Amino acid sequence: MNTDIYLLSLSLLLYIMVVIVIVSLFRGKKNKEDSAKPVDTGTRPVDNKPSGSPFNKLLDSSSQISGQIQDAANGLEKLRFDLQDFSATNWNQMKAVESKYYRLADNIFLLLDYLEDFTKQETKSEETEWIYQKTLRIIHDENIAEIKLAVGDKFDPNRHNNVKSRESDMPAGSVVEILRKGYYTKGQSGKEIILRHADVVVSQGMNK
Repeated sequence: MNTDIYLLSLSLLLYIMVVIVIVSLFRGKKNKEDSAKPVDTGTRPVDNKPSGSPFNKLLDSSSQISGQIQDAANGLEKLRFDLQDFSATNWNQMKAVESKYYRLADNIFLLLDYLEDFTKQETKSEETEWIYQKTLRIIHDENIAEIKLAVGDKFDPNRHNNVKSRESDMPAGSVVEILRKGYYTKGQSGKEIILRHADVVVSQGMNK
């Protein structure tokens, strides 16, 4: 669709350029013929070209072409606005799909949180473990991975969410506790895209 509109706009531009050249040639020919006319000395009337002469027909065609140029220019302007509207519509649709994707991913992550907590209990069942492993396989197949993080790692605002800070014997800025796992994927360029930041508690160090 985008390519079709682009090709149409190019065709219109080429059409306008060709028509402008034709009109310029017509007008140049008329100026040459006007300059070649004999000077009227008053001894005899100047012969006017009959209304049906080829030259007048040429002028009529020139006027029609000028009108076509204006129509084409108006059409091109409308096409420009239509293209802008098309781009805005595409952008809005893309953002809507992206928003739904993030909501769906977040719900899957919440399910994983619940399943992981449940599998740690003594009353866990084989069915729960199977669902948990199956869900992990699903996100893995979609190129979604867990953000690797361990207690003592340095806090990274690009990948972690600082829920709260507290005093500890760890260096300031270190991760003291992991409250919730984070997940990411990678775009076509290989750039990391964070789908959910890891919730952590960050060390303030020891106050002296």
